[in-house]
Amino acid sequence: MEGERLIEVFAALAAHAVAIDTSVSAAELDVLPLSAVADAATGKHDFELLAGLPDTFADGRDELAVKVFRLYAYMGGQYSLQLIRLGTELRRALTVLAERSRMPAPSCGHVFFWAAAAGLSSDHGDRMS
Repeated sequence: MEGERLIEVFAALAAHAVAIDTSVSAAELDVLPLSAVADAATGKHDFELLAGLPDTFADGRDELAVKVFRLYAYMGGQYSLQLIRLGTELRRALTVLAERSRMPAPSCGHVFFWAAAAGLSSDHGDRMS
């Protein structure tokens, strides 16, 4: 599995955990503060990030990535250390994005918009202006 894909899923799991903690619906993920997702990336245990996920996913790649994450979390040892490293990298990446933003408190929606503007994603770019 590509490391970038696992980091992407890690970010989605962290955002999902923050959404559950703050009672934000899936339709409102854009409003989640980037700093809260960054904190969850290193502040939550693996099992907390996996809590409440569905058993199946519409996208087979997402399902595979979550299964790999689960496998790493449950195998422990060097695999858990790899998740810790990925969480640290994710936190650092989100922190850099937030620090370089012109927005005082950027949200996940801003990241979706920036990614679309850079040609990296077309899924959420129309949500923020």
